[in-house]
Amino acid sequence: MLLPCRGRETTRPRRARTPGGMADDPPADPADEVIRLLVQAEVLTTRPDVTLASTTHTAPASADPGNTAALDAVTTVWAEARQLEDDLRYEVTGSAGPGRGGSDRNTVAAIEAAGRLAHGTGDGRRKYRRKLASWTGLMGRLLGIDEAVRWLPIRGGPGGVPPACPHCGAYSLRRAEGHWIVACWTPDCEGRDERGRRPVARLEIARLPPHAPVLVWDNGQIQGTAP
Repeated sequence: MLLPCRGRETTRPRRARTPGGMADDPPADPADEVIRLLVQAEVLTTRPDVTLASTTHTAPASADPGNTAALDAVTTVWAEARQLEDDLRYEVTGSAGPGRGGSDRNTVAAIEAAGRLAHGTGDGRRKYRRKLASWTGLMGRLLGIDEAVRWLPIRGGPGGVPPACPHCGAYSLRRAEGHWIVACWTPDCEGRDERGRRPVARLEIARLPPHAPVLVWDNGQIQGTAP
């Protein structure tokens, strides 16, 4: 089972008002949510897929032993994390380095290293944020993770209106309890992909003042949470 590395030092951003119903403290590092989902996805790889009702709009089931959707997600992050680290290291140092081994801990280490290297390049932060958003969406849609999480409506902020989905404009965003993930639950949302899977965003706190909460969608779009 994949286990996150221990003893990692992070800098916690300033506390900020989050959308109604969200916890008060933002994640110390946006990569923490990706690593957390990666742990759950790794567990799912050995569990067989199950038949889905057509109304769930989540990842398709498979007749193959094990969970192929989870395996695809894990291997995608496995490869892309190493590639991202190599690319960013080359931009910073001029060398891609010796490369990492194939263990789960090395996947986590590659994600963490990419985050540190991203600060050393002009476009690195954007590349890193987009990859985190892509991985969050990929793993957040997995059947086992999707079913295990309670999706709760987002209450309105100071203006009384919750943030709208940037894809369909509906006020149907829900938050995953215990996770910093938001998804649109409109059945015919224009943001659903070709398989009918709902769009997913990760909640972050903006690094620039006034450090307001933002939603980073899996297509890279950044949305403020103020109505």
